[in-house]
Amino acid sequence: MNITMDKQTLFAALTKVSAIVSRRNTIAILSHVLIDAAKGGQVTFRATNLDIEATVTIKANVETPGATTVSAEMLLNIAKNAADGADIVLTLGDKLQVKSGRSRFNLAVLPPVDFPTFASFEPVAEFEVVGKDLAAMMGRVAFAQCLDATRHYMNGVHLFGEGGQLGVVATNGHALAEMRVDGGAGSFSGTIPTAMVSEIMRAFSDDASAVRVSISQSKIQIVSPTMTITSKLIDGQFPPYERVIPSGPKNVAVVDMDALANAMRRVSSVDTGSKTRSTRLTFSDGVIGISARGEDADGADEIECEYTDEAQTIGFNSAYVISALQSCASDVVRIRFEDSMSPVLIEPINDERLRVVVMPLRA
Repeated sequence: MNITMDKQTLFAALTKVSAIVSRRNTIAILSHVLIDAAKGGQVTFRATNLDIEATVTIKANVETPGATTVSAEMLLNIAKNAADGADIVLTLGDKLQVKSGRSRFNLAVLPPVDFPTFASFEPVAEFEVVGKDLAAMMGRVAFAQCLDATRHYMNGVHLFGEGGQLGVVATNGHALAEMRVDGGAGSFSGTIPTAMVSEIMRAFSDDASAVRVSISQSKIQIVSPTMTITSKLIDGQFPPYERVIPSGPKNVAVVDMDALANAMRRVSSVDTGSKTRSTRLTFSDGVIGISARGEDADGADEIECEYTDEAQTIGFNSAYVISALQSCASDVVRIRFEDSMSPVLIEPINDERLRVVVMPLRA
């Protein structure tokens, strides 16, 4: 194998695939990237952690085709520190020789036949969506992902197609966020693990091209013009979350999102020693009062709002409410609730696609 490419092309490719490589692998080859150079000038880079596989194909000058595996971190660092605009030459012998200008490196390799790859799968659903739109959907609900290992079937974002809509939902039992947009392909569902959710958000947040999403019973694959990512789906049934979302709560407040989030940050700072970060919101005519009490201090604030219903006081974990408000990505939000002990629905005022639910703290 003998290939030549410019520093930026190699660095960009390695950056995309090496993000999924763990630095604490007990299996040596999982810290490697597979490099496969083919006739015609195509070079494929592949990395995996056995749960996610990422592949990038680039154009390069391929003098001699071939394949090998080499430390992803070492090769990435070499490419990162090479001179801007420099060519990098990879030549395979007993080791992989990397040349750039006067720099020379000899890196240990492992046989490419030992590199694990995902088996092909038969999708039950396929659809196209703009990459950055998919990443944005994940980002709107990701804060509500469950991180409890005892509830592994909730540890990610549930992706589904239903009634001509594409939806994502996440819940940790304290907060829930669901977003639906027009699109998708028929009826399907699968829960994407947290690590894959993060990878989608990282890899496609600026990708304005259409990506193809394929889903089987056990895997999901996303193919863009520059990258392919495949991941296992979580094995287990996502809970019937719809029953938690309140329908038509009678009390409604309309409030500036930033004003409420900032007031909650200020007031909750007095309760740094508590895991629950308990903050009380009191809804009354035209005003929301915010209060919190810690071991050595208490704090209070109030902001204006549109509210004319019965006065109510609700206790929350402030972190969940602040994250819920930020996920709305709206200057103004609507807060709806039945009473002080019922789930609270938070929605962007001009975006019916997103619904966020926060559970109150029990007195």
